Amino acid sequence: MSETSPTCVIIGPTKSGKTSLLGILQLATAKVAEQQGLSLRMQPSSPDMVDLIEFSNSPENLGQLPSTLDVKRYIFDYEVTHQNRDRVFQKNFHTRFSMIDSPGEALLGDRKDWTNKEKMEKARVELLSELKTANFIVLCADSTDSASIIQFIRFLPRALSETGLRRLPCEKLVICLTKADKYVVEHPNLTTVDQFIYEDPKQCVDRVIGTEALSMLRWYLREDAEIRAGWASVYGFDPETGRANYDGVTDGLLIDGSAGRTPATILQHWQPFRIVEPFVFLTAGLSMNLKEIPPLGAHLAGIRQPRIFDSLSNRSRGVGSFFRKMRLLMSAFYDYIKF
Repeated sequence: MSETSPTCVIIGPTKSGKTSLLGILQLATAKVAEQQGLSLRMQPSSPDMVDLIEFSNSPENLGQLPSTLDVKRYIFDYEVTHQNRDRVFQKNFHTRFSMIDSPGEALLGDRKDWTNKEKMEKARVELLSELKTANFIVLCADSTDSASIIQFIRFLPRALSETGLRRLPCEKLVICLTKADKYVVEHPNLTTVDQFIYEDPKQCVDRVIGTEALSMLRWYLREDAEIRAGWASVYGFDPETGRANYDGVTDGLLIDGSAGRTPATILQHWQPFRIVEPFVFLTAGLSMNLKEIPPLGAHLAGIRQPRIFDSLSNRSRGVGSFFRKMRLLMSAFYDYIKF
């Protein structure tokens, strides 16, 4: 464990599920505490985090998702123990997260819509300040909201430019495609989680964030920053039927009213989906089901230059050679399209 805690900023449009992701993290971790050779543990370390967990897990608020009306700092410890197959050797990873959360419209919203301009401006300044030093960024995007692409393209460039930095120090960025449960309910060709797991998160990133906004964001990141994307769902899927635990009528947790359905059984069937994966990745570097988002043009990286380049090279001995000029021109064009 490092002496200094890595800072992590969580950003995304309003109602994209940022606060809900954090509020349900402890419950989700407890439900998959032992899986795939991993032992997971999450412990809150700040009053804001304790309050958020208490709200998210209380029977009175069952199925209701919290919202952020002010800037909050959620501090918690995340521990990952990774065992090999024969369980002889194991590695322990321990990270104390200090996550900044704020109203979505503070960063990705129109200032004209701010009802409390003083509070929102303060939230924006603090969030931009954290972006300047954050080790990690978690970017939430509602997987069912295709209109959010306009918010990203419209407001993200200004927010990034206001940091005043050419490159942010972020080492890892995780794109959480939230509300996977709702995505399945609204998708005509999907019914269960077994069908859903074949959905490509990269295609959803293109649809709700857009390649243009992602290119803008990548321009402000370190060249070696790793970007991964994956699905997440607070309500998840019923472990018996595989169907989504989302109720389209209440826009909340699907609570079966059949006889004998007690709070204990409801909790048993409440299985958050892949909530822990971003934090396992940021803590231990294990990608799990998170898919890498390669740089634009990465599909050309590593491809050998066409053979004509070799032929031109053999003929370009002279300094002023026509072939040499052609080779340099074509090589420059190849390098341009490659990256």
